[in-house]
Order: sequence, then C-alpha cells, then structure tokens
Amino acid sequence: HSELFEHRCAWGDDLDAEVNERVVWHGTSEASAESIALQGFLLPPAGELDHRKRFGRGIYCAESLDKSVAYSDDEGGRRVVLLCRFAAGRTLRSDELEDQAAHMRALAEECDSVLAAPGGAGPREFVALRREQVYPEYIVELERGPGPGAVAAGPP
Repeated sequence: HSELFEHRCAWGDDLDAEVNERVVWHGTSEASAESIALQGFLLPPAGELDHRKRFGRGIYCAESLDKSVAYSDDEGGRRVVLLCRFAAGRTLRSDELEDQAAHMRALAEECDSVLAAPGGAGPREFVALRREQVYPEYIVELERGPGPGAVAAGPP
C-alpha cells in the first residue's frame, strides 16, 4: 500500500535520501493520533512497552498499511492510522521474529533505527529510537467496508 502511495503522493519525490527517509504508517487511537499531530510522537517509558516490545523501545511504524491497522484501536468499526515521514538514518536490521534487545544493539552500534523484517521477509517495521525521526503528515480514518476484511478510507 504505502509503496504505491509513496510514488503517487505529491511529496513522494521529495524524500531525503541523506537521512534514509521513508513513508510509513503508524496505527493508533483517534485521541492519540490527534495528540501526536499536535505534539509529535513520544517515546513510551521503559516500563510501558506492551505490544511495542518485540524489537525494543521505540516508535513503531510499518511499510504495510495492514500491519499498522492491526495496531490501531477499533473504535465502533473505525480505525485511525497516521501516514508519516520517517528518517530511518543508519539502520540495524533484525530478521528475528522477536528481538527485544534490538534497540540496545542499535544504540551500541550508533544506528538511528531498527529495521525489523521478521523471518527475513515482511511486513517490515521501522523502530525510531528518537521522537524527532517520525513526522506525522496525515491522519487517515478507515472504516470497515462491505466485504469481509475490507477497509475503506474516509475523511477524519
């Protein structure tokens, strides 16, 4: 999904190769999306990692819309995701299904982010180690479409 959008969006050609900039998705709740849009991302405190701990502490985004939708909250048949710019910089790649120390290795190796590719395939996730690496461009509201598993984009 995002690869197609990246090539067609107005700013897709404007990505900064020097910082390894990507277009990624971030699934969340509507309230959190609005907070992120106003204040930017916050790194979760070390003790509050819950579902985001598979690859350590950081801000999780995915290349796949489907992956990010799975992390969003179902709010009466609606889900919210953010379409973001992500300055990946130098990445540490992990092909493990779970690698909770990945962010620590990335920091030790002076990397800026973790590229998680479970099993060496996808869907790939990027984990930002600093909040300044992720910039929300759009809040996208999705609602369940008519078919099983179908999701349709709608105005926020």
